[in-house]
Amino acid sequence: MQLKVYMDGLVEPVNPGGVGTYAFVIYGNGKKIKEEKGVIGEGLSNNQSEYIACIKALERLISLGLTNEPITINSDSKLLINQLRGIYKVKSPRLLKHYQKLKTLLSSFSDVRFRWVPREENKEADDLTNKAYLEYIESHPQFYNKFKKYLATGRQKELLRKLKLEFSAGISKRKASELIKRKIWRKKLEL
Repeated sequence: MQLKVYMDGLVEPVNPGGVGTYAFVIYGNGKKIKEEKGVIGEGLSNNQSEYIACIKALERLISLGLTNEPITINSDSKLLINQLRGIYKVKSPRLLKHYQKLKTLLSSFSDVRFRWVPREENKEADDLTNKAYLEYIESHPQFYNKFKKYLATGRQKELLRKLKLEFSAGISKRKASELIKRKIWRKKLEL
């Protein structure tokens, strides 16, 4: 059976230092076998979350007894993929322990390949990380006070509504700004 894993890590509303989440989706011969999402905690970087997502996916593959199948790990993190391929060195002390854990886990597998994919091809895992983030916000009322300075302003939210863009309650200033710029850029291209 050919396995494809799509995985993602997220840190919001500020990177580094925000809430870290992970997600992965495992497909076998084109059929979904398993999906998982979760919260890692606060104070992480996006790169740490990406590593932890990969660790969680490999641990799940081991628990499912799928270590002898050919596996392609798909991620939109160029850093993660290039470090695991040996193209980039792991210099960050924050990432080194995760890298070492991944290497240990990988020794359990017979055939694993790493492939970078654009974010659009990783939408399912990306959506799951965002769901985990929203679930965290809903279950932690102190979130808004703790991260208030990083969350979208009232003016940004008003503009997002006027542009008919969907956004979550915990959207960061950075993400709101990206959505607004993208929408305005598209409108200019249509003219």
